[in-house]
Amino acid sequence: MAYHGILNIVKRLVIDKSMDLKCKNNQGNTALMYACQQGHLDTVKFILEQEGIDVNESNQRENTPLLLAAKNGHEDVVMLLIEKGANVNQINKEHSTPVI
Repeated sequence: MAYHGILNIVKRLVIDKSMDLKCKNNQGNTALMYACQQGHLDTVKFILEQEGIDVNESNQRENTPLLLAAKNGHEDVVMLLIEKGANVNQINKEHSTPVI
């Protein structure tokens, strides 16, 4: 749901405790990573408001939400993540950073 940016469904699943936002798939991606990758600003804001969400969580390729948002050109999401303390110097396995 976070991948598609369906905020009302994400909210309902979190409220009903049917969705664990910290859960990772087999590649290590979280709901926050998918929302950032797709540029769903409202969904990203909602997820970041939830308890225990790590803005610098990385997947198996060491991509963070910031790296994924920057790679896909989502400037509004990038700015929000930086405001929330995202590490702008994180390097992934391809030796990329959010600023390259």
